[in-house]
Amino acid sequence: MSTSRAVLLPDEISEIAKKLYREKFREKYENHSRGEFLAIDVINKKEFHGKYPEDALRKARKQEPDGSFYLYRIGESATFHTGHRSEYEKPVDWLV
Repeated sequence: MSTSRAVLLPDEISEIAKKLYREKFREKYENHSRGEFLAIDVINKKEFHGKYPEDALRKARKQEPDGSFYLYRIGESATFHTGHRSEYEKPVDWLV
């Protein structure tokens, strides 16, 4: 007997996780865990909290090895912020 499992697209995982966060997890975590991480299993509707992304994902994989996870930074607009500092004074200096 085989078991079939739905395959979710990345956009679907993101939308489901964001909805779960708003409806189920935001109130529980935002007041005391801002800046920390949740790995949200969108299949089983469970959350795994960690101070660092690796902590949350490690807990999630241990408990739900076949889960579909979305990593969410609590209370932030993005999970990660990136930046770049150029060695050039102006963006086109290297062309001259």
